[in-house]
Amino acid sequence: MLKTEHLSDIASLHNGTSHDEITRATQKVGLALTAKAHPDQKRIAERGILLIDLLLRKNADYGSSAWKPPRLCPDLPASQAILVRLSDKLERLEQLLQGKTAEVADEPIEATIEDTAGYLLLWLARPADEAEETTNETSEVQ
Repeated sequence: MLKTEHLSDIASLHNGTSHDEITRATQKVGLALTAKAHPDQKRIAERGILLIDLLLRKNADYGSSAWKPPRLCPDLPASQAILVRLSDKLERLEQLLQGKTAEVADEPIEATIEDTAGYLLLWLARPADEAEETTNETSEVQ
């Protein structure tokens, strides 16, 4: 079962997410992992937790590079760099879905989808100052 001990610390790190929202979500995921849960709910919760675990491990291995400006494009905000990486994954996914033979055989379509989901989660979890900039840019475009 998931523990909710340090939820106020977690909630304060994310853009506007309240302690109550984190608590509610953690409890819902915890319930979905029980034997009493519908198999669909359990499968979603398990895959979500595995994705978060993978993302946390990769983030540690890469030295939190998702939040840093890219070395070769230092003027590019991290949130935009994440979208560039996401675009690359979407291109790869499109190639695989069109039936093109993968030159890198050890990266199946599932790994590409997993990486895509990870980049989406990284973008959603971007630092608050970049989230505000992205929101402002979106408002200006509309």
